[in-house]
Amino acid sequence: MPIDSRSPHPATLPRSAALQPKSAIAGRSPHPATLPRASVAQPKSAATPHPAHAATLPRASAARWKPGPQATVQRSAVASSHSALFVRKDGRGKTGFLPIEPVPESCIEGAEFIIQCIASGKVLPWEVNKTRKPHVFAEFDSTSLNISTTVNVHNYFGGLKSYRFKGLPLVGEGLVIANTGKDAKGYNMHFGAVVARASDGSWCVVSNVSDLGKVQLVDKWELIYITNVSEFMSENGYTDPNYVLGWLHV
Repeated sequence: MPIDSRSPHPATLPRSAALQPKSAIAGRSPHPATLPRASVAQPKSAATPHPAHAATLPRASAARWKPGPQATVQRSAVASSHSALFVRKDGRGKTGFLPIEPVPESCIEGAEFIIQCIASGKVLPWEVNKTRKPHVFAEFDSTSLNISTTVNVHNYFGGLKSYRFKGLPLVGEGLVIANTGKDAKGYNMHFGAVVARASDGSWCVVSNVSDLGKVQLVDKWELIYITNVSEFMSENGYTDPNYVLGWLHV
């Protein structure tokens, strides 16, 4: 999303409060360190960025995951859970699920809204410029950022390192891609919420909402299927080593 479009939430935390050490946030870290930063920062493919996150580069349709018969059989044989608030199972879809509930047409607003609703067990009211609870945090290697109350959260990305994931996030959690480069221009972050996940942790389905410059509710929004956290970056074309990956949660 554009770096200047994230302004619905008023600033309530000073910089010192927005950057919180991991120890300050309770109930942390179901994903102990097993994934080194290099494997996250350098995803396997060199696709072009998601169209909502690159003003000059075209979208690479070849980067999108396209299931074949074998992949479909393997997925159907694995038990899974999903958020009935936002998706339903559909064997015809490329991810095996289809959206059923409108979400804000913004990657950060959409992911935040999905995570908040799943945590609350119901679809919450949504209005532009309105802050909701529970707040959502973006956690990196040693820093947590409250994305629900921090205005222009991208200003706090400098020096961050990737969160050390053990596996894929759970339903109701999510992923954030952050550009830590000092000369970052244009689009420098992307957010997604997990709406479905295999019980054995072998895959999950993540929201991949595009930004069109105007935050409004949209019925049809994209889902992507990934088998590891690095694929959230590669599926959206984030290959620069300045990009790091964080964990979203309430």
